[in-house]
Amino acid sequence: MTTAAGTPEDWARIDAAVIPALLRQAPELSGPAPHDLLSNWNKQGGTEGETTLTGYWGQGTLGAGNGNAHLSVQLTRNAGPSLASMITTACPSRTASGTCVQQVGPAGEKIKVRTSLREHRLPAERGAEVVRYETLSVDLLRPDGSAASLRLTARNGSLPLTPDQAIGVVLDPHLVLGPATSATPGVEATD
Repeated sequence: MTTAAGTPEDWARIDAAVIPALLRQAPELSGPAPHDLLSNWNKQGGTEGETTLTGYWGQGTLGAGNGNAHLSVQLTRNAGPSLASMITTACPSRTASGTCVQQVGPAGEKIKVRTSLREHRLPAERGAEVVRYETLSVDLLRPDGSAASLRLTARNGSLPLTPDQAIGVVLDPHLVLGPATSATPGVEATD
């Protein structure tokens, strides 16, 4: 079901689509309480505030296995030149402690997948512990100029999604903004 952009129903539809999209790609994440899969989920709209006219951004803690990871999902109606360039610019030939891969999706989407691993030693007064951050980013540019992004960061643990599973989430047909409508009733806007 599609809802009109900028409506409370569109907001609720996208929110309600996040967990099912994750579970379709990673059924192993389901547990005794799948409603607890994402905690502390907060979201905001695009540039106009609390609506989905230009975008949607949600973030929270993804509980998986014996660890947690920070997850953010962003949908953008018009990627604009800066985001489009970031996705379409060729990956560097070398990356320090990470990877970058580009591919084309089933409907011609341009997809960039990046991983990174970094370690940071806390100061002595905080125990001098070495903190390990593993990050997975998937950015997708659709032929219509809209974009979807997923970021996942685990601290001292493994990422709960593989790159292929994360790609499946951003390709999920339910994680899209509702159609924009024009100010004239009965006439659909074009982007």
